[in-house]
Amino acid sequence: MSYSAGIMDRRVTILTRQTESSELFGRGPGSTTYKETSTIWANVTFSKGTTALREGALDAYNYIIIRCRYNSKLTRRSRLKIDNRLYCIDSFNDDKRKNTIQITAREIITDAAENTPSTTDE
Repeated sequence: MSYSAGIMDRRVTILTRQTESSELFGRGPGSTTYKETSTIWANVTFSKGTTALREGALDAYNYIIIRCRYNSKLTRRSRLKIDNRLYCIDSFNDDKRKNTIQITAREIITDAAENTPSTTDE
């Protein structure tokens, strides 16, 4: 059974991984970028993460759970953008038979000085 349209109230942008190979025939450090592929409707729930529980935080908004209908463009290697925040996928559970996907993702914090993404796990 697919998720009902009433619970999917947030817009989520799917970013697909684009890898450019180096001149060393794929052996060298190629650059990896993410390109916006499509936008879907989903249910987004903020979840308390293990880091928050360990540190005694009341609310932790860096872990989210996303529920949406099955979409072939969405893979384990995708990134997600919600409200101009980037998230990387930690767990990806899809069921083509039920036409559903459930994802656990964590926010990617971009260092302003270096302009390089770093994850919140430390």
